[in-house]
Amino acid sequence: MATNYPSHKLWVIIHVISQILQNKEKKGDIDIDVTITDKDLQECINSLKITNFNFNYVKSLKKSLSIEGWKVVYKENKVLKVQKGGDVKSMLL
Repeated sequence: MATNYPSHKLWVIIHVISQILQNKEKKGDIDIDVTITDKDLQECINSLKITNFNFNYVKSLKKSLSIEGWKVVYKENKVLKVQKGGDVKSMLL
């Protein structure tokens, strides 16, 4: 059965994903989609002592990223794909 990570780990994971997206945006590395893999979060995953990371266990990821203007277009165990410019109002309703 699927289980979510504890709230303190969720906060750290979402923060690191946001930082990755902000850094890519500043560098101009964003075309249409941005793909983030578990390897991009490896340092964070190791420090949180998560042995088998899974994006599906990151509760409220979609909502948290939509607040920052990102839309989750694809999510799988080890891969997350987002687009800039998600409709923030419709995501929050």
